[in-house]
Amino acid sequence: MRKCSVFIMSLMLVAFASCDKGENKTEGNVTFDDAPELPAPKFADEAVTLNFEGVEQVPYESIELTPNGTAIIKRRVESGAPTRTAVVDLYIVGNYKKVGGEIIITQLNSDVIICRFEYEFEEEGNHEVHVSLTIENEAPIECVAVAVKVETSQDDVVNKLTQKWKVVKSELTHTIKGVTISKPFRGCNINEMVDYAKTVAEFDEELKESYDVSFIEFINPSTITIAYKSKASDVGEWSWTNKDERQLSFSWVNQVSTKILKESSCKFDYDGYEKSYVLILSAHITDDKEQGDYLINLVLFVEPMQ
Repeated sequence: MRKCSVFIMSLMLVAFASCDKGENKTEGNVTFDDAPELPAPKFADEAVTLNFEGVEQVPYESIELTPNGTAIIKRRVESGAPTRTAVVDLYIVGNYKKVGGEIIITQLNSDVIICRFEYEFEEEGNHEVHVSLTIENEAPIECVAVAVKVETSQDDVVNKLTQKWKVVKSELTHTIKGVTISKPFRGCNINEMVDYAKTVAEFDEELKESYDVSFIEFINPSTITIAYKSKASDVGEWSWTNKDERQLSFSWVNQVSTKILKESSCKFDYDGYEKSYVLILSAHITDDKEQGDYLINLVLFVEPMQ
């Protein structure tokens, strides 16, 4: 049975949907198709994934540079280590910039350099490239990696979804024994939501760190990342369950914020009343102590990070 904090976390880690909480909040005839255009990604030319499979001297399996300026480094899992779903900090999420011909990756919310590298990408498609990789405080590593260029989608919905999103505000509603209660929050702080949930139901999970969301990013074709201001992160995969309705599902690789989430779903949409791209996810959960059934909705109002 899912506890409230686990469900709240699942809401953080998913996508964007209409703010339809039993009332029509559409202003005029503004629909998703009429929603404002979003800015083109600034780092589209640099977007690439470098795969280091079989390159033992590199402690990473891959380095993914997103079109929105995020770097996702996947650590190598040593032989005999726990299964991937049990590995903590399997991913390192940071930011990157290009200086001259060199890519420099820094920690989230910090100027601390994780690594820097240069490589040559001379043709379209997937092919081997020579990489000169320097991990801070270590000697440079010269190796060959497989480069996979991130191509721009021709699908308008995908291009809108695959942004780096800032959560401006959020709204949690829950229905208990026929009574619906709504609670607004500034930004998206999971700790605040868990603390609030404990005032209205019996749940015993404690969060040991701060999980104030820094951004949520969808990457084409399948990666979703949640980054927190504490430098923690959650990484998973997304896929369409109903493309026409912009409904998605998720599979989470590892969780540093709370228990592993097995199932999440959402819908990406636009709220004409709030003039905001939004997300909503609903589910029934169970209070472990009182065996009560609760309907939970969470709406995230988001805007692209420039």
